[in-house]
Amino acid sequence: MTKRIPGYRLWKKIPNLTLVHIQYLPRHLTHSLALRGKTHMTDKNSISYWLPLLQTAGVKTPKTILVYTDIDFTGYMDGRASAEQTARLGLFCDELQRAALKLGGFPVFLRTGHTSDKHSWYKTCLLFRIEDIASHVLALAEFSYLADMMGLPTDVWAMRELLPTEPIFTLRHGMPVNKERRYFVRDGKVICHHPYWPQDAVQEHFVVKKSLKLNLNAPIKRAPPCHDWKKKLAAANAETDAEIAELMTLSTRVSRVVPGAWSVDWLWTKNGWYCIDMALAAESFHWPGCAQAGTFGEPR
Repeated sequence: MTKRIPGYRLWKKIPNLTLVHIQYLPRHLTHSLALRGKTHMTDKNSISYWLPLLQTAGVKTPKTILVYTDIDFTGYMDGRASAEQTARLGLFCDELQRAALKLGGFPVFLRTGHTSDKHSWYKTCLLFRIEDIASHVLALAEFSYLADMMGLPTDVWAMRELLPTEPIFTLRHGMPVNKERRYFVRDGKVICHHPYWPQDAVQEHFVVKKSLKLNLNAPIKRAPPCHDWKKKLAAANAETDAEIAELMTLSTRVSRVVPGAWSVDWLWTKNGWYCIDMALAAESFHWPGCAQAGTFGEPR
């Protein structure tokens, strides 16, 4: 039996190409965890909980490396970080860099166990260069602390492969909108399903840009400026019978290996549908008017 001591590290291989780096937390947990009494092993909304289960379902998921840390990021946000804390941040960024290289190099997708703050895209989750890791980590940490009254945990981080998609159009900060779906499942059955992007959610973040001062030569496709985005979104949100049949089958597989009620998010790529995210159904957004919306409880 492995003795759990501060700083002890263990590499563990789990199915379907995910390499998980486990660092046991010290006895006195960090600020973000102590307030909640959670760990990455029991926090069901964390990717560290549901991803290992998901990978046994036989569905496509992005290649992912999880990195665990006990760093308290608040000191970096208010300028109080000591030299020792700055050095620890550097070591953590080195771990993330190694994870990105294990996935094949940049660009890659970065997120915490709970969020990617994807609406800030080029400032948070999309990483083109090693030099940007630290600034993206701090931006995601700041968003996490402000995202909820108690904040979101920052003990789990995920470096993921960037999937090849066909963006419909681009939102503020360059975030591409793709064809996505959300399926609600419970104990082996699909309860309901919806397109991921309602028009109101898109309009809130929509800015037509003639150009973005970004690395346009990077190996990622960016959608052109779009003035008829409502029409394109409606077309992308149209669910065909064939699509529904396929995602019903895939979502049922997921539900059979992840007990309970969940939202399951699917992204359409050049290589088919990928399951990219999950969350407890009671804490997930439902489209207004769905007859099943109240059966899981109210989202946070």
